[in-house]
Amino acid sequence: ELGQNEMLYQAYKAIAEGAEYQKLDTAQKKVIDNAVRDFRLSGVELDQQQRDEFKKLSQQMTERTAKFEENLLDATHAWRKLITDESLLSGLPPSTIEMAEQMAKREGEEGWLFTLDFPSYMPVMSYADNRELREEMYTAFATKASDQGPNAGKWDNTEVMLDILNLRH
Repeated sequence: ELGQNEMLYQAYKAIAEGAEYQKLDTAQKKVIDNAVRDFRLSGVELDQQQRDEFKKLSQQMTERTAKFEENLLDATHAWRKLITDESLLSGLPPSTIEMAEQMAKREGEEGWLFTLDFPSYMPVMSYADNRELREEMYTAFATKASDQGPNAGKWDNTEVMLDILNLRH
């Protein structure tokens, strides 16, 4: 609502178009210019019908973006790899191995538990000697929240992305 406040927009615009603007330093001018730009991008210059439509589309975009993020987070948290063969950990830093062991214990498992969260994922991708492990984790990471990979379709963001693209046009 603040972005469509006409009185506030007019105040910023008056500063930007006034003689005092030239006396402002570069940083102050940037603040004024950005505020005027942001008001315009928020639809302040639209007529009421267009503003209502803009608000409706913005709300839909917010909802779809939240759904996208929710699916991505759910897909990330759902994937787990429990390793019981210590030889598969070759090349991994001791801190990563220890973290994976602690995660497994927290889940009541024996061995080492890896996830797609970055503190777990990145060391495997960077240091693991086992190519199959790296490939399995990469595939799970690259296909999460999609119609492919280990959880194919479960948190698929394809339709959500199409909705977002359509709302942007």
